[in-house]
Amino acid sequence: MVNDLLVWHNDPYGHVAVTSEVHGELIVIIQQNIYRVTTQRFPLLKRDGTFSMSPKKPPAGWLRLL
Repeated sequence: MVNDLLVWHNDPYGHVAVTSEVHGELIVIIQQNIYRVTTQRFPLLKRDGTFSMSPKKPPAGWLRLL
């Protein structure tokens, strides 16, 4: 959902991004401090009734604020 947080721990400092758009099987995130790329798009994969992302480094966690 829009405003969900994605968390990575694959590098020494970790990383957080915010979901800005969701379009069917595509997610758009906004972020800072990563190679001057402020937005990125990733495909969403649906398997066994759940969705996952498939970037080169998948997130360690996905947080939904209620």
